[in-house]
Amino acid sequence: MTGISLTAYGKINLSLDVLHLRADGYHELATVMQSVALGDSLTFRVNDTGTVNLECNKPELANRDNLVVKGAQLLRERFCPKQGVDIHLEKRIPVAAGLGGGSSDAAATLKALNHLWGLGLSTSSLVAIGAELGADVPFCLVGGTVLAQGIGDKLTLLKPAPTLWLVLVKPPGGLRAGEVYQCWDAGKWESNHYTPGVLAALEGGAPPYRLLQKVGNDLERAVKSLLPEAEEIEQDLLQGGALKAMVSGSGPTIIGFVADEEQAIKLANSLSNKYPEVHVTHTI
Repeated sequence: MTGISLTAYGKINLSLDVLHLRADGYHELATVMQSVALGDSLTFRVNDTGTVNLECNKPELANRDNLVVKGAQLLRERFCPKQGVDIHLEKRIPVAAGLGGGSSDAAATLKALNHLWGLGLSTSSLVAIGAELGADVPFCLVGGTVLAQGIGDKLTLLKPAPTLWLVLVKPPGGLRAGEVYQCWDAGKWESNHYTPGVLAALEGGAPPYRLLQKVGNDLERAVKSLLPEAEEIEQDLLQGGALKAMVSGSGPTIIGFVADEEQAIKLANSLSNKYPEVHVTHTI
């Protein structure tokens, strides 16, 4: 086989607890991560030039700093220095949005090239390599409903969450995770420890409305400090009928949890004139 196409699914955090700052400069986390249907499409074709080439529908992303290129180069240099690949990335997940788009693209790249280049690496080996690329890459290699601990590299598979319909609203611009965590440290906030409640709801098979009573994100305080319009978006979602609204990951995207697909489409349509990036999706 010389070619393969994969979908790289986005993610949300049903909980995100920032526990403490580690000696290595990273933050110890406990977070329940969840895959969503919104995804990027990637096509990989082996070439005979021995180079890694990336094309993207958003040309500004087709550079050597893209995690897709970094992941391919890492595998190539470590296991098969003469191999090459041409990659096309069709970007749909908003960039720098707290939805794991870059990490998911990197995970798809590791899986695709493991297959195309015949590397025979196990999932656990790919997870270890993925952790070198970014904290969310290990989860994106596994997907579903997962408890992530440490810096995101210690994964425990959970009972699947019930299907949740979502409206995602991304403010103009983006936030980098590093600046959000720096703001968290400066604020000297304490964790609200959302994760135990979410875990208990999932384990007990709680219906969506009870699960939504437990979800939450410690980093919401930092995101709103850096981006005050996040609060306005949350209020717009709630006033439009969302059952719950909160920041996704390190932001700045705001998740609106709604009752069903019809409500999601109606709410998204009402907000699309005010906000440039509004997406309807659901958990998978």
